[in-house]
Amino acid sequence: MLAWLATACAVGQRNNTVARSDDTTTQNTVEYRDSTDYADAAAWMRSEQQLELFSSMLDSEGAHPAVTFVAEDCGAVNAFYQPATRTLRLCYELVALVMEQHGTTRTAHHIVGFVLGHELAHAYIDLFNLPVIGREEDAADQLAALHRLLPPSEGDYDSRMEYANGVVAAAQFFRGEQMASPVWGEHSMGDARYYNLLCITYGAIKELREPIATLLPAQRAERCEAEYRQAINSWDRVMYNGRR
Repeated sequence: MLAWLATACAVGQRNNTVARSDDTTTQNTVEYRDSTDYADAAAWMRSEQQLELFSSMLDSEGAHPAVTFVAEDCGAVNAFYQPATRTLRLCYELVALVMEQHGTTRTAHHIVGFVLGHELAHAYIDLFNLPVIGREEDAADQLAALHRLLPPSEGDYDSRMEYANGVVAAAQFFRGEQMASPVWGEHSMGDARYYNLLCITYGAIKELREPIATLLPAQRAERCEAEYRQAINSWDRVMYNGRR
């Protein structure tokens, strides 16, 4: 089970301050569709059961409109949340690319998990009518990273390191040529996403600062701890009205 899921679930059970829809259904649907060209990716996703975990995480926040979680062939390397239909889609093409680079390792698990966390952040913004200042894509990256950088307990060192390294792996994945975003796109470009995710990890995990410092320019690194604290404070206020 995802280590950061336990933290998020516990947080959700301690508050009732997130804005809610009048529709109080929490019966999400999870579906792993068959794949014509990516049977291995489809089989791995079924065995991983990450869609079920993210559906449970959404339910932990309380009443919300039902969301459909789907893994399927999309015709593109992608994942996305569709507000009109309240559907979160994970494309087997993206899973196959992750598997091509990392097999079915824990690193691959964490990259796919980060992608799902990013899309779930979009769902939160839609379902709970959360305010976003700046790019929504940047906000979704930030929330996905924060969840994975918060361990279920401060003493769980191995888990904390594993999930933090998973954020770094996701940063490297988004920087890759096949995930490049055009200048005009809604996402920040690959290098910007890479350094933003490195910075928030640097700010969160003291034990990883030395290795990350070899990748992060010093001018940015010196601000990262403050950036991390600001991000935590901002999302705490947006999601929980500062009552965590």
